Amino acid sequence: MTDDDEIRESLADFIHEMWADWMVYLFHYVSKGEIYHIIDGDKVERWKRQMRTSYRDLPEAEKQSDRDLADKLRKYFDDIRSNEEPS
Repeated sequence: MTDDDEIRESLADFIHEMWADWMVYLFHYVSKGEIYHIIDGDKVERWKRQMRTSYRDLPEAEKQSDRDLADKLRKYFDDIRSNEEPS
């Protein structure tokens, strides 16, 4: 794995952890019955599983959304460093 890949994976891990923390907070303040009326039950169950799973233990397909966000974040900071308008 290259240094670039390691940075990407480290950011993706951090992004997943931030997302999971937010989901724990959200699920804490929305009663179980309410959440199933607001969000499709399959998504609720998938998100609960994902928020209890560390990034390294996610299936590759599920890691990809965290990697995509890591790539966007890196591009944002690269644009700032090169004094361009972030996209």
